Amino acid sequence: MDKHAFHLGVSELAALRGWIVGLPAKAAVATFLKDFEGNAESLLKGWMERLALKARLAGRPDWARLLSQRPASEEKQREAVAIIEKLARLEDPRPGPDHPLDLWLPPSLAKACWELGFKTLGDLVPEGWRRLSGRSQAWVREWLVANGLVSSTDPVGVIASGSLAPAPIERLMPPEALDGRNGTNRAPGPPKIDAANDYEAIKSWLSLWPEGSHTWKAYRRESERFLLWCLVERGKAFSSVTAEDGVAYRTFLKDPRPADRWIGPPRPRTSKEWKPFRGPLSDRSVHQAEIILGALCQWLVGQRWLDSNPFAALPRQRRNARMRTDHALTEAQWRFVIAYSGRRIDLAQTEEKRRCAKRLRFVLEFAYLTGLRLSELAAARMGDIKPVVRRDSTQYWLTVIGKGGRPRRVPLPPRLVERLIDYLRDRGWRVDQPEQAPPDVPLVASIRRPLQVKNGTFARQESALTPLGLHHQIRQFFREAGTELAKQDPEAGRRLRAATCHWLRHTHGTHALDRGVPLTVVRDNLGHASIQTTSLYLHKDADERFKEMEKLMVESHPVRRLPGT
Repeated sequence: MDKHAFHLGVSELAALRGWIVGLPAKAAVATFLKDFEGNAESLLKGWMERLALKARLAGRPDWARLLSQRPASEEKQREAVAIIEKLARLEDPRPGPDHPLDLWLPPSLAKACWELGFKTLGDLVPEGWRRLSGRSQAWVREWLVANGLVSSTDPVGVIASGSLAPAPIERLMPPEALDGRNGTNRAPGPPKIDAANDYEAIKSWLSLWPEGSHTWKAYRRESERFLLWCLVERGKAFSSVTAEDGVAYRTFLKDPRPADRWIGPPRPRTSKEWKPFRGPLSDRSVHQAEIILGALCQWLVGQRWLDSNPFAALPRQRRNARMRTDHALTEAQWRFVIAYSGRRIDLAQTEEKRRCAKRLRFVLEFAYLTGLRLSELAAARMGDIKPVVRRDSTQYWLTVIGKGGRPRRVPLPPRLVERLIDYLRDRGWRVDQPEQAPPDVPLVASIRRPLQVKNGTFARQESALTPLGLHHQIRQFFREAGTELAKQDPEAGRRLRAATCHWLRHTHGTHALDRGVPLTVVRDNLGHASIQTTSLYLHKDADERFKEMEKLMVESHPVRRLPGT
């Protein structure tokens, strides 16, 4: 994120809120931003400065004054949190010709412009930017185009392709010869999309999904990697690639070289140390990348941006599409997990640790009994749970949005509903049925921002535990449980230490099938089958699916204590 960018993601906003209400800067950043290694306090203060600037440009100097420094009193902290949430919902301000240069440009570029006599953005248009040189000229021109201050059809000096290096696509500045406007695979005639280059064409495709969603991030990652590889390694535009390039890219994904250029640990997209890869991809990940890129290119063919889909001619790799049962817990391991989670509740020494342990126990059971993905679990709200009244009972169904934006309904067995009610009560909600909770209440709530009631009204609403937070807590639990299990069974303990939240999804499917739940029911609950697989089976009606899933509940629930404790 550039110095003066205004958009903060969900995790960034969560870290900033935590810091404002009293968390130490390092703890706030470490909780919500994985592997950040810079100065946490400087990062948070920088975000506050940006939001204060946004408030001033929005005509709210009172908000800007409050955000000029970290508020000290609890009242001001609550007010500041409310303001940043309002600012996050406001449309980002647009640069104007009368704005000072340092209001928008990085300091080094603003200084270069000042030295040429420029004082405002208006001084750079329509031709002033040409007086800059090299990468400064290209960067400023690209920024002016992106913000509508100059036309994208204005010519620009060419940057030597040798200077290109992998960078997030929003900061990439390829020369005109490589930006795709004259690609050899461009379709004849005008395209159906409003795009002047390959990057804008890819952005049009990404706009089909909600920005920041799991699907959007996955699609951006794969299209970004391929675009960078085309420019940096092949020296050609994305819209000039052929099937031969696709085969070469497949080999590259299995071993990205040179490693120092392409591979590195997780870093923020603003960091100079950012790299597109964490390491070589598995055959399964390579296959998934090719599916995504094939879908991208096919869509661009339909929009008359590309003439043909280079991935359509690629020879397909044979894959074993069966469920990864090696990433499922055995019945014995699952019983141990439940027993160990109960033991952690009993041994909790503080109220916060007890609440964390009880929440984790609920998450484990809910994930196991529903087969939800991590992102689906984190996104679920109480309003997504609806009762269906039958002649002799009331069923509860949870609606989730799965991959590709496809909704599906998942049945909640009665005893799981009882556990949900217990969990809500433990959080302070006085409910007897799930539908009594407000619809925007998160299914899994953060302990750091608990529900608070003053004078009979809610003083602070709960916030959802983020997918990253869920991942870390479940991974840490499995490591601890695996270490304990290894004392009895070293191999079982080793496997349990390697488990993640997604293992619970595989465990759900494996155990359900082992207990005789029909394959079609498991398929519909998981939303897991491909189009080809779906066509092989008939859908079950809702009542039959609900009754079949009740088989997944263990007849005698595992005891909470471990043997001998």
